[in-house]
Amino acid sequence: MKRPGLPKRALNATENCILNILAQKQFAVPAQLAVWCGVRQQNISVALGALDSMRLIETGAITKPAVWRLTHAGGARMRVPMPSGRRHSSWSVMQNAVHRNVAEILLAKDHPGFHFLTRHQLYKKGFNPSHGEYAGVDEKGTTWLVLIDDYMMESKRIAHHWTRIHRPPRKYWPDVGRQWLNIANRYTVYTTSTEHQERHIDFVNTTALPVDVHYLKPLWRGI
Repeated sequence: MKRPGLPKRALNATENCILNILAQKQFAVPAQLAVWCGVRQQNISVALGALDSMRLIETGAITKPAVWRLTHAGGARMRVPMPSGRRHSSWSVMQNAVHRNVAEILLAKDHPGFHFLTRHQLYKKGFNPSHGEYAGVDEKGTTWLVLIDDYMMESKRIAHHWTRIHRPPRKYWPDVGRQWLNIANRYTVYTTSTEHQERHIDFVNTTALPVDVHYLKPLWRGI
């Protein structure tokens, strides 16, 4: 007996692109998928509906815009590890990941080739990023440390992220971890609160931190 929901046809280019993006980014909203796949959002909507009916993707929360992720079947198809059992990521993790996507798209417009590194790539470079902490590179080889503050981060965390000694899993990096102040060429903070932007700027002005603070329009109200 055939299992319901499994693909009965070859996936088209847009559907394959969506699966690849979700395998890399874990979470995304339709507008971001449209940018990365280079197609109209209408095409993305049709492809999302098809993949959802095949049970390869699902929405992580009832929101508008919807946050999409791979199902366990989708993860198996893409050969990426998935949370065990019924464990799923919290809303704060999904929200931060999608705001990270916004920052990545913005940075790539001004800095060709920019992309964030995965957590496992950072482990292998001696880093163990915490919530809201990301690192990326552009085609010129510039290394970026980027913080996404959509959770009312304390301003002093800006200094902490720059100076702290990381402790990645020993199987990836057996030695003492590294510090961003010795590696990153650029440091940027994005916050979804104009009030926090002002607080962060006031804090940064009392330090010698080489950081820029920008406002990032939140994707959902109340943030």
